[in-house]
Amino acid sequence: MQEIIMYSWGFFIITLILGFFWIKIAKKYNIGEQCDPKLYQHKQNTPTIGGIIILIPLWIFVILFPNSTYFFIMVFATLFFLCGLIDDIVKLKRKNNFGLSWTQKLILHFFFAIIFCTIFYVTVSKSIPYLFFNVFFFVFFVNAVNIADGLDGLVIGNYILILLFLITAFIFYDNILLLNFSIILLACSIAFLIFNFNPAKMFMADAGASMLGALLAMLTILGKLKYFVFIASLFFILEGLSSPIQILSKKYLKRRVFPSAPLHRT
Repeated sequence: MQEIIMYSWGFFIITLILGFFWIKIAKKYNIGEQCDPKLYQHKQNTPTIGGIIILIPLWIFVILFPNSTYFFIMVFATLFFLCGLIDDIVKLKRKNNFGLSWTQKLILHFFFAIIFCTIFYVTVSKSIPYLFFNVFFFVFFVNAVNIADGLDGLVIGNYILILLFLITAFIFYDNILLLNFSIILLACSIAFLIFNFNPAKMFMADAGASMLGALLAMLTILGKLKYFVFIASLFFILEGLSSPIQILSKKYLKRRVFPSAPLHRT
């Protein structure tokens, strides 16, 4: 435990260094946030796709401490990062905040979630209902984290709180493997918060949010903590449900359930 905490300081510093470099790169190549001009004009062109400064240190950790579980997690974290990156690139090219459609995003998310959960099913669970539940759980949290990403420090701050819960649970259940990974992820997330705290110097974008949502889902599924995480992740659950409820209500009931959705805009 003490050893991994010592290493986590190193990854915290690596993430900070990468953050300073990424801000310079993003400004040089105009990799800036494309915002809704009615709501967040003051955030327009803030360096974005900052999730990369968390992705790179995590891969460094996997290289330095090779393990099949870590590699498995990071492959899918990277795939979801790339899913979000495609969306971010479309926004940058169009110079607005309209990227891939929700249908296109969900197809990509379900595709990779099914692959991950099928591998988990074959190697661990052996339960078809559990397989289907895991897939929807996975996709929900990927999108919930993405939906919640709208205010400075909001997502990463709540994400850090959930990681602290997971770390406590992994200590209690003596799951050293996932505990070590979660501590490194926590260190990287805290470093990212320094850049994302109001006023934000960097945004994680869809790429970062999709990756963090996928990591949360994978750690929870592998650690068999889904029911506990439903309590710890109440913020993301409410955020994740508010948008589809609002959309369906406006479409079929011709009325709003919430003054605004997602809830952080209220």
